[in-house]
Amino acid sequence: MMNKAKTYNKSSVIDDSYHELFNGVNDMILVHDPETGAVLDANSKCLEIGYTVDEIRRMEVAGFSTDKEAYSPDRIMPLIRKAAEGHPQLFEWGFCDRVGKYHPTEVSLKRATIRGRNVVLTIIRDISERKAAQQESRHAKDSFHNIVEKSTDGLIVMDDEGIVRFANPSAIRFFSLDKNDLAGSRLDPAIKNKKSAELGITRLNGEPGTGEMRKTKTEWEGKSAYLISIRDITAQKKLVEELTLAISSIRTLRGLLPICSHCKKIRNDKGYWEQIETYISKHSEAEFTHGLCPECTEKYYTLGDDRHETGSLFP
Repeated sequence: MMNKAKTYNKSSVIDDSYHELFNGVNDMILVHDPETGAVLDANSKCLEIGYTVDEIRRMEVAGFSTDKEAYSPDRIMPLIRKAAEGHPQLFEWGFCDRVGKYHPTEVSLKRATIRGRNVVLTIIRDISERKAAQQESRHAKDSFHNIVEKSTDGLIVMDDEGIVRFANPSAIRFFSLDKNDLAGSRLDPAIKNKKSAELGITRLNGEPGTGEMRKTKTEWEGKSAYLISIRDITAQKKLVEELTLAISSIRTLRGLLPICSHCKKIRNDKGYWEQIETYISKHSEAEFTHGLCPECTEKYYTLGDDRHETGSLFP
């Protein structure tokens, strides 16, 4: 990089009193002839791209424009003339330095008078950081959009007036609506006062189901809004009901059961006496089969010692 002492050009159109200011700014500045577009002068910041003032004069602006920018003299001159007529121009432009590195910039063309001569000032500001931030923001937005679009949860953005400002595909499917029908529609005012609730939805298979709604405060396009998420809990709700029923049955069997000390019948909740097998079968998944224990076999089905071997019931 050349130092500022070497950039001083005695033929410069810039007054000596302003030369230090001209070379001290952080933007590149070119001075153009408003009639021909020729570069009359360039500040020291321009020299950081690897060219001298004389080289920049010979190349002109089109000389170090990239092919994709296509800033030919035919395209540049109308912009310079408009600026010379008092209509400032602002546009983005990219150029390559001496080593071929690409620089995105924002260019401002303005009319000026220096030493009584009308000129056009080209102020070139490097916007590499801005472009990088914009690209990062676009990537983040694309990633967010991809996540939201593919989420199985329904997502709705509602403003403070209860108007739907955004709805993802899952939310649209849950309510069996068209995208255009849901966006801009007004939700039930009661939703605004609820942080959570259960809603009737249409499931992916087209059957009715239950959705769990949760609402939280957020911002949308710089304004206060609510983010509403809706999750299909049909399967979970059915499982909970089944578990609740099973637990209820288990608790009934674990309670105090009034049982007859002689016949072993159990008194049910309605006051009727039932066989123990019947009662337990009604209140559990247990099933009974009948057989004889050794003691009952000996007691009830043997006639005497002399008949023990054959076990005949007839003389």
